[in-house]
Amino acid sequence: MKEQANSPLELYEKAYRLQYDENKIPEACRLYKVIIDEFPDSNECGYAVIQLEKLIAGAASERVVVSSRLNTILAVAAVVVSIACLAGVILLGRYYAKTVDSRLSSLATVSHNLALQEAAKAKAEEESLLRRAAEEKPAADTAVAPRPRAQTEPAREKIEPQPLREARPKVKREPASAPKTAKQHKAGPPASHQDSVSFF
Repeated sequence: MKEQANSPLELYEKAYRLQYDENKIPEACRLYKVIIDEFPDSNECGYAVIQLEKLIAGAASERVVVSSRLNTILAVAAVVVSIACLAGVILLGRYYAKTVDSRLSSLATVSHNLALQEAAKAKAEEESLLRRAAEEKPAADTAVAPRPRAQTEPAREKIEPQPLREARPKVKREPASAPKTAKQHKAGPPASHQDSVSFF
């Protein structure tokens, strides 16, 4: 009732003051609606409609700005999160690669050391076998000394069994003048043959 007692000009001035001076937008909107409803034929009614449209447009634009800001903030946050995730993946990949490389290098060194140990062990076994063979060889040489073949053959010629000695005919050696007698001896049998022929 008190609002109806006021003129549309007073209501408009009050709503305008609430809107721009005191920044009480809801109360100003309520007064503009009262002017439009109670005084539709007044000039202030047109002004109130314009002010309400401005307020509605401003609120809509603020909502759009707020939503766009929110979207921008969300987009920036998503980009930052994606970059952080990518950096984390890269760091984890490098760490994993370093750990794998270190384990592979340690495994290679262990295998190399094992190979060296096995080679040293095989070498030591070979040396021990050679030492044993060298120690056993002089013992075998002293136990059975094989006679050389060059010495055994003349011994066979010098030492003959008794039956072979008896079976050999005894040959008398003659002096240097023996060749003449031998020739005479050789010529002898034909003469005897002649004698025999002449005898018959």
